[in-house]
Amino acid sequence: MDRQQKKLILIFFGLILAALLSPWLRRPMAEGDTSKAAKSRLSVLTGVNYYVIDSQGRAELFLATDRLRLDLAKSRWQAAPAKGQIFRVMDDPIQYTAEEVSFNEEGQIELRGAAALTTTDASLAAAQISYDQKKSFVQAMGDVQSWKIIPKTQDRLAMTAPVASGDLVQQDFSYAQGVKGEITFKRTYLAPVYFQAREVQFKRPQMLVQLQDQVELAHKNVKVTAWQGEIHLANYHEGGAYYTLGHNVHLVEKEVAEPKRKHRKGLKGLNRQAFAEQLEGWPREGKIILTGLPKLMQDNSLIKGRKVTLYQDRELVEVEDATSGLKLNEPEAAPET
Repeated sequence: MDRQQKKLILIFFGLILAALLSPWLRRPMAEGDTSKAAKSRLSVLTGVNYYVIDSQGRAELFLATDRLRLDLAKSRWQAAPAKGQIFRVMDDPIQYTAEEVSFNEEGQIELRGAAALTTTDASLAAAQISYDQKKSFVQAMGDVQSWKIIPKTQDRLAMTAPVASGDLVQQDFSYAQGVKGEITFKRTYLAPVYFQAREVQFKRPQMLVQLQDQVELAHKNVKVTAWQGEIHLANYHEGGAYYTLGHNVHLVEKEVAEPKRKHRKGLKGLNRQAFAEQLEGWPREGKIILTGLPKLMQDNSLIKGRKVTLYQDRELVEVEDATSGLKLNEPEAAPET
């Protein structure tokens, strides 16, 4: 067989092989995201500053990231790590940071890993934060930590909880599954107030903190437990009730000692306990009022009345009944001989 015949035979078999393979050659490489059409709608960009614009040409979101993945088929964006701003929710832009951020054209934003939303007077941080721009609803999960500056007083409210959720515009937030909090005052001579409860709600318009279930509140050497309570932040510097607690109130105050007692050798501060249905307290004045069948046990004395008022770090107690008011002072110890 000469060279020309061999060439013709190779061409013949080549044509047969091409005919057999032609259906596979015309088929897409794969279905779904690996198809040529799908791949043409996926983009990966690095070192990106990215804006999301609404139908009127206004910026809704700004993103700065090392790596941005755009899925145009699903109208979804993913970035890692990321930081940026969310516009037109509040007066000031909301700053956000996270190890990974995803968002879509519906205005749903997911922040995962060291996630945080911050404004000039508030911050919310958690392992994961979900935010719906259209509903202005935010949900935080995993080691939630938040703080807020109270505008009128510049006092600081801080809380931690496993989960939290609320409305960013209305600033109405709920914290659950075991909440701890602290109020520190701009007036540094005022001692902080610590509190905890199973559930806590913060209502910014009323500047109100509502405590529910297994409530504890501590200020200086006073600790109070109850089933529910409220902290009125806005009323504090106006002289109104600062905090109120209700239902099975139990108060413990340790080492009550006025200066005259402290300077006398061998005299120890007295301890006292109280039980009532309602309690009101003003930390600035160190004043606590007990109502609802109140009972106060102070050293070896038992004091009852319609209303019992005591003062932190003072031995003075005021007791009122239906007809009269009576002030009781711990008798002074005899001077040493």
